[in-house]
Amino acid sequence: MPTSTGTGQLLAPDEPGLPPLRNNSVRLLLLQSLAFFLTFMAFNAAQALNGSIAAPPGLASAQFMTIYIVFAFFSIPAPKLLSFIGPKACMAVGMLPYACLTASFLAPPACSHPSDSNCWPAASIWAVRIVAAVLVGLGAPVLWTGQGVYLARLAAQEDAFVCGVEPAERASRAGRTLKRYNGVFFAAFQMSGAAGLVGASLVLALDRDPSAKTVLFIALSLLCLAGLGCILLFLPELTADGASVLSSAPDLSAEGRVTFLDTLHLCADSRMFCIIPNIVYNGLSLAFVWYMYNTFVFNTALGASFVGFGGALGFLVNTLATSAASRVATRVGQLPTMALATAAHVLFYALLLWYRVTPLACLPSGCARGTAGPCFLANSTTFPADCEARGVACAECVAYDAAGGQSCGAEYTQCEWLHGDMLPPAGGDVAVLLLAICLFNLGDAVWESQVPAVLQTLFDAHSGKQPPAMANLKLWQSLGIGAMFGIAQANQLRVGVLVLIVSLAVSSLSLVWMHTRVASLDSGKPQLRDE
Repeated sequence: MPTSTGTGQLLAPDEPGLPPLRNNSVRLLLLQSLAFFLTFMAFNAAQALNGSIAAPPGLASAQFMTIYIVFAFFSIPAPKLLSFIGPKACMAVGMLPYACLTASFLAPPACSHPSDSNCWPAASIWAVRIVAAVLVGLGAPVLWTGQGVYLARLAAQEDAFVCGVEPAERASRAGRTLKRYNGVFFAAFQMSGAAGLVGASLVLALDRDPSAKTVLFIALSLLCLAGLGCILLFLPELTADGASVLSSAPDLSAEGRVTFLDTLHLCADSRMFCIIPNIVYNGLSLAFVWYMYNTFVFNTALGASFVGFGGALGFLVNTLATSAASRVATRVGQLPTMALATAAHVLFYALLLWYRVTPLACLPSGCARGTAGPCFLANSTTFPADCEARGVACAECVAYDAAGGQSCGAEYTQCEWLHGDMLPPAGGDVAVLLLAICLFNLGDAVWESQVPAVLQTLFDAHSGKQPPAMANLKLWQSLGIGAMFGIAQANQLRVGVLVLIVSLAVSSLSLVWMHTRVASLDSGKPQLRDE
C-alpha cells in the first residue's frame, strides 16, 4: 500500500504492474496540459481555418511555411537557451508569440481598388502576417523544448519517490512512466484542437456576418494569453532530476553542459539518426492534413464552415487514440503500436488515391443564367437561393481561384453545405471524407505521443542529451511541415500523397532497424548486433 512521501502523496497504481502516481506530479502535469490546451485551442483553430479565410493569393500557405522553416532552424540553439533560463521560462517565452499570430488575422481585408475604405494594401497584410509567423517560428522551438524537458522532470519526480527498485528494472519503469505522462499530455493537446475547431466553426456557421471572424480571432488571442498565465502563475521550476520543486531560479546542472551545436551533434548518434525519418514523416503528414486536406478536400467539397467540424472530429479521434496508444505501448511495446499506426496511414493514403473530390456547387436557382460554380458575387453576403422565384437579381457565380489556393477570389463569397446554399453532397461522399480523417488521426496519435516518450527514454536527464533530443524532435518535424507547405504551393493533392507514401516507407524501415539492431524503443537498452 503506497504511503505519503515528501510534498506529494502516492496514489494507487492506475494499472496492475505500473508504478503509483504522486499527487504533486499529476497536479503539475495537468496544469502544464491545461496551459497548452488553452494556447493550442486557439492556434489549431487558426491553423485549420487558415486556408479557408480570405487573404492575398499565396499568403495562407506561405505564412505557415514561414513558421515551420524558422521553427526548424531555431531549434538548433533552443537547448542552449534552456540551459540559461530553464524549462518553465522557455515555455513562457515561447508561448507569447502565439497570441500575436492569432491577432494578425484581425487585419482588415485586402483592398480591391485604390478607392476602397476599411481595407489594407495586400503588401501590408503580407508584412503583418509574415512577421507574426517569424515570431512564432522563433518561439515555438523554445516552447516545445521546454515542454519536453519539463514533462520528463515531472516523470523523474514521480520515480524519485519510489524506493526499492532494482537498477535493472529502473529503465523499464521510467519508460512506462514516460509513456503514460506523454499519453496524458498529448490527449489534452489533441482535445484542444477539437474544442477550438468546434467553437470556431459554430461561430462561422451560425453568424454569417463578416464581423463574426473579428470576434472569433479576438477570443482566440485571449485564449493564448490565458495559457501563458497558467505557465507564469501556477507552474514552479523543477530540478534536473525532478526530486524537488524550487520557487525561484532553476537548477541547470544537467543542462549546463549543453553547447550551441549539441542539437546537430546529436544527429550523428545512431539512435537519433534512426528516429529522424519518422519525425520528418510526422511533420509532412501533419502539414498535409492541416492545409491540403482541409483546403482541397473539406473546404472544396463542403465549404469553409465544415472545415472546423471535420477537423474537430479528427482531433477527437486523436484524443481517444492517444490515450489508448499509451496503454497499448505499455502492454505490447512500441514497435507493434507503431505498426498499427503505419497500417492506419496506409489505408488513409489508399483512400485518397481512390477518391475523387467533387467541388461544391451553388444552388442553380441562385446563380445568374449562364454562370455556375461554388463562389458567388452579390450585393449582400447572403446567397439569393430563390432569386428566380422572387424576381430578384441573381448572383454571378464562378469557379474557385486555383491560384489563390482553392478559395474564392476577391469580393466573392463561397456557398457552403452548412449554410444551405449549395447542392447537397451525396451521403457516401461525406462518410468517405470523415472516415479518412479518422484513419489519419488513429495513426497520428502514436507518432505525436509515443515518439517523444521514446526520445525521453533513449536520452534521459542524466545523459545531458535530453534538451538536444527534444530540440531535434521539433527541428525535423518542422522541416517536414515546412516542406509540405512548400509542396502545397503546387495545389496538387496527389503529389502530397505520393511524397507521404515514400516518406512513410523510409520511416518504417528505419524504426524496425532501430528497434532490432540499435536500441530498444521501449527501454533504450542497446541491442546486440552481429559483427
